[in-house]
Amino acid sequence: MRNFVQYLNIALLLFLLPVSLRADTSTVVAIQDGYVQSANATYATARDATTGTSIADHIRVGQIPFEGTYYDFRAYLAFPIEDIAGTYTAAVLSIKGLQDASTQDFDVHMVAAQYGPTLYADDFASFTGHTASTAYTLTDLAETWNSESIVAWNSITLNAAGLSLLNAAQGDTLWIALISANDAAKTAPTDSEYVRFYNSSTADSEPYLTLTSSNAIQHKRHIIWSF
Repeated sequence: MRNFVQYLNIALLLFLLPVSLRADTSTVVAIQDGYVQSANATYATARDATTGTSIADHIRVGQIPFEGTYYDFRAYLAFPIEDIAGTYTAAVLSIKGLQDASTQDFDVHMVAAQYGPTLYADDFASFTGHTASTAYTLTDLAETWNSESIVAWNSITLNAAGLSLLNAAQGDTLWIALISANDAAKTAPTDSEYVRFYNSSTADSEPYLTLTSSNAIQHKRHIIWSF
């Protein structure tokens, strides 16, 4: 009976050990990232396409009219997300600027994407919120970023919706797209409005996520027995 009481007390003490949250920070580099473009002499045709005309190995976002043709650029990025014993509580996308070609500045939306495992030309419309020919109703995953702010390294902080999608992607892949607000609104460009960023094909310039997570830590307690 005495041994049973001792074991019961140990189990109870272990159950009552205090628990706190430890914040950890990690980074993850983008994979399968690039852009898809659509082009046509008629803006609505270029913008409403479901298949792009080409893809490239850097990141480009925005629109431009050039020599009688409208070009629409949409960027896609993927991040493998570690399955952790906790929750991601903050995330920031860092993306290195390559060129500011925005004579007219514009906002950029981050939204969920559905493509992979490889980015193809027919992924032009592979994002959540796409509709056939009207303005898009988008769920932003991050704060709105404006092309006027482009610098060497640009930071875009994920919001609550972005963190929810990030945590749902634990043990899998987070797929996102970057889209011009004017593209989303179906507003034709009258001048150059696009930016370019490096992607994962350029060493030391790869886009990456900085992730902050909280993990439950059970603290040790010294137990002294007297008999």
